[in-house]
Amino acid sequence: MTKKIIALLLATLMLCALVACSGKEDSITDDPVINIGVQLMTYTDTNGDTFTYEYLTSTTVKITAYSGNDEPHTITVPAKIEAYDVTAIDEQAFYACSNISSLVLPEGLIEIGAYAFANCEVLTEVSLPKTLEKVGKGAFYDCDTLPAMDFSKTALASIGENAFAGCVAMTTVTFPSTLRSIEKAAFLNCTALTAITLPEGVASVGEQAFYNCTAAESLTLPASLVEIGNFAFNPTARDLESTAITAPAGSFAAEYLNAAR
Repeated sequence: MTKKIIALLLATLMLCALVACSGKEDSITDDPVINIGVQLMTYTDTNGDTFTYEYLTSTTVKITAYSGNDEPHTITVPAKIEAYDVTAIDEQAFYACSNISSLVLPEGLIEIGAYAFANCEVLTEVSLPKTLEKVGKGAFYDCDTLPAMDFSKTALASIGENAFAGCVAMTTVTFPSTLRSIEKAAFLNCTALTAITLPEGVASVGEQAFYNCTAAESLTLPASLVEIGNFAFNPTARDLESTAITAPAGSFAAEYLNAAR
């Protein structure tokens, strides 16, 4: 009797093992995100620029780091790596790179992470994709040779805190109609900026967003603006002649400007 019971138990255990193994086989896929988890890979382009990347989904990756020739040159971020779309630049991925004179970002890119290009000291030109929706905190902080940013053809919805703070060479910035928010100190100390023009659709501007933009000769604010942080446009709003300021009569922006003066 005892032998029969032991044999039965052994048979049951073998059956359970077979079921478990069968389940494992069913779970195996070709998706590196599922099988490997977080894994850093590298891709080197024909110019010798190397991009480290990480899988996000079964079809997308983000750039996490960069290395390349020390001489200042144009960096072109790839739109695809193997079959994967590049949709994001990770935080600090290109932080303080002293060899990027010009930057080309690919179509399909949606987000630029925190401090991704901060302190890139020789950066003078950035080509932006239509797909871009978000510029993160400090993304281009202290890029003090960057003269202009044109977001007009992008899908940009938000600009993060300190995103362009300290960009002292920036004379012009053009925003798209998709823009909804500009966070705290986003353009703080952009002392060469000649005009501040926000499109209809922008709802909020954080405190000190354009503080100390002392070269601005005009200020144009939309009717859609319903939230303005402390000192968002000072001292520009205080110092400009009334003819250089535009805001729809009776709007929140108009009331703010009247109080600021």
